Amino acid sequence: MTLKRAFSSKILFAAVCLTVLTSLPGPQGPLRGQQPSRPLRPSPPDPRAVALRGAYGRFRANNHLLSYDLDIRVDPATKSWGGKNTIRFRMLKDDSRIQLDLSAGLKIEKIMLGAVELPYTREFDAVFVDFPKPLKKGSTIAVDVYYSGRAAEEQRYGGISFRTDPAGRPWITTACQGAGAMTWWPNKEQQRDRVENMRLRVAIPNGLTDVSNGRLTGQTDLGDGNIEVRSTIQQPGAASPVQLNYSLHQQNGKWLIYDVAVDNISIAANYRNQFNRVINNQGFDTLLADLRRKQQGLEDQLGTPHAHD
Repeated sequence: MTLKRAFSSKILFAAVCLTVLTSLPGPQGPLRGQQPSRPLRPSPPDPRAVALRGAYGRFRANNHLLSYDLDIRVDPATKSWGGKNTIRFRMLKDDSRIQLDLSAGLKIEKIMLGAVELPYTREFDAVFVDFPKPLKKGSTIAVDVYYSGRAAEEQRYGGISFRTDPAGRPWITTACQGAGAMTWWPNKEQQRDRVENMRLRVAIPNGLTDVSNGRLTGQTDLGDGNIEVRSTIQQPGAASPVQLNYSLHQQNGKWLIYDVAVDNISIAANYRNQFNRVINNQGFDTLLADLRRKQQGLEDQLGTPHAHD
């Protein structure tokens, strides 16, 4: 297919080149009389936070996810968003507590079970929700988690980012790679337990377009300068299909692919790590020569003209 050929030779190279440009080191050496600076190493994460994030403990294992219904409103002017996620699950054991996940930097407004407001405690990114009496094994429960937040621009490969395109128009993106979906909406952050279906509703200012996973089911003008875009995501049975997500940028009236994530693994992020290793060990010139050689070999295979410097 034409798209496949174009992606293989041009778009992929454009994506990896973009990664290189965002990963370039500063000056090649210290100025005369100055000592070379060493990059600051981030502090190691708290072991308790790591355990809460990764372990499939009692309050995760006692229930099975059924569906999400995420309903949010996005405000580009204040770089904020908020709304609720209705989380349906089936209890696998009798218990009175479950664990959900939401980044510690985001605010929980309230958690509701019908008309009853539920108590909860937060520890790092974990949210422990307590019920007034034990939930019975086999029972199906739905809780509404109301929340809000503002963008953290320092996160590059996770969460929600508010930027503008070359024409100065709002360009808002979300990503779950690495940091997880909990960086911008509440959920059960565990790959081993996935919902069977999800409904997504996003209210945005008039004039903007929302592009989301799943099937578009409709949109409604809310009459207050915003439009709500609705979509659904279906996973039949217990099957877990491979997710293929394209990140696009509009330039000169055309949509261009700059990253592809296969089952939540970002190609751009993967290449960036590889490129950093080459730059640190062998220098940027070696990396650039390798990229040119690989591009030439790919164009030879596809029978396309070689790009000129």
